[in-house]
Amino acid sequence: MKLNKLAIVAVPLMLGASAAHASFTTPTQSFSFSGSAGNTSAQASVDPFTFSMFDSNLGDLTGVFISYSATVSGGVLGVDNQTNSEVSGDMELGGGIRFNSPFPLFDAAYQPVFNEVQGSKIANFTLAADPTLSVGGNGPDTLEITGDTYTGGRTDVSVSDILFGNFEQAGGGVFDIDFSTFSINNINAPGAFGYFDSADVDLSMSLYYTYEEPVTTAVSAPFGLALGGLALIGAAGIRRRK
Repeated sequence: MKLNKLAIVAVPLMLGASAAHASFTTPTQSFSFSGSAGNTSAQASVDPFTFSMFDSNLGDLTGVFISYSATVSGGVLGVDNQTNSEVSGDMELGGGIRFNSPFPLFDAAYQPVFNEVQGSKIANFTLAADPTLSVGGNGPDTLEITGDTYTGGRTDVSVSDILFGNFEQAGGGVFDIDFSTFSINNINAPGAFGYFDSADVDLSMSLYYTYEEPVTTAVSAPFGLALGGLALIGAAGIRRRK
């Protein structure tokens, strides 16, 4: 008589690991400047817009978003005939703002993130003769114009992901976006004296990043599924008895 015993050893239930990604948004960095047209951040008394780079130790950069606004407004341009003859001519008043970054900046459609904001008004005139050759006054030998307002900007522009590497640095860092403003004050009139007050400019800019931080969590396999994964690793304890 033979008696066989079969011992089955099963592989223990396994714990599986699944990776989840949490999305984050950095605080918004904002800067602004107000002054007369003609100021530039290259001047010692005017600061550029200095932004913090994305610290690549935080995770994977998924978005760079920039907003900016710019306004050129006002200004006064005057002309005064100082001859004893009638004078005809024209004058132009206005201003503009430009942004300059240390590397090219394009949006997701690969168009420039920044557009120059500029505007001016032109006036044609004929000034009467000034027999007294006086300066100033409100007579027909003088003319004065006031500037208009010109605005521009964009909100939450998504920077092309091709450029993300320019914004990243392990441990962080900074980069500058410079600006220059200019005044337009032109008078074309022989024998006439011009005077002006530059237009005012206002500009602001903000930037923020989005990123994903990898998070690993342990997930237990369901018991029912684990049974299907049992493997036989051996058979033992076979005895014979006569």
